[in-house]
Amino acid sequence: MKSFFILNVVLLLAGCQLNTTSNNLQENRIVAQYEEFKFNVPPSPQAVASIMDGQLILRYGKRQGERYIAISQFNQDEYNLLGCTPEAFFTALEGTREQHGCNQDFLESFKWTFIKEKDYGIWAGDDYKIFYSVENNSLNTSFLFALTQDGRVIKLESDFLNKEELEQLFW
Repeated sequence: MKSFFILNVVLLLAGCQLNTTSNNLQENRIVAQYEEFKFNVPPSPQAVASIMDGQLILRYGKRQGERYIAISQFNQDEYNLLGCTPEAFFTALEGTREQHGCNQDFLESFKWTFIKEKDYGIWAGDDYKIFYSVENNSLNTSFLFALTQDGRVIKLESDFLNKEELEQLFW
């Protein structure tokens, strides 16, 4: 209980928040809030850190860089590379025709990195739109790009969550 209290204090100071939750679908999950998004992450991280530029890292492995979830916001350089609004950019990933204003070189590079030979798609709800990309190999690297209502991009990366586990982060 003492360690949970300390963890909550650290995350609140970092602008993030964790709460425990338990129901039939999300048994023993932790709610990690980053900006307006609440992620139902697996319980019992080995370490939690908030580092420069507001990045939140939950590590589940015993060694640094192993079994992690990293959550952050796009920085200004990443927004500049898009060449268009984030929503137009992520919509263009699904299409084959050129999107007016989007940086075509970066769009092709992004497709190569996050779509080619990956399980990818968009999950959409009333208040959100989330692009996901999952490697289906031994690396099991997963990415989410969540679009906020005011046009910001929250990105999440993990080296151990599969597609179903990624989807459980939100519901």
